[in-house]
Amino acid sequence: MITKVLDYFGADGLLHMLCSSVLVSVINWFAPLWLAVLATLIVGVGKEIIYDKSMKRGIPQWKDLVADLAGIAIGCL
Repeated sequence: MITKVLDYFGADGLLHMLCSSVLVSVINWFAPLWLAVLATLIVGVGKEIIYDKSMKRGIPQWKDLVADLAGIAIGCL
């Protein structure tokens, strides 16, 4: 199963999951969970739309946003 997840998301997707889960957990220490989820979602979407698409510093991918959502879900646990 881990190999299927790694094949689908790749190393970049796993990094998105890790960063999102850590970010939600850290923000939740200081703010309510809903705010931690919202802030992490804004960071993930902002990274894809502003950094990757508008500034052309990367390739915006839906898989990255899905990986961010999975990381947020993991961080909520």
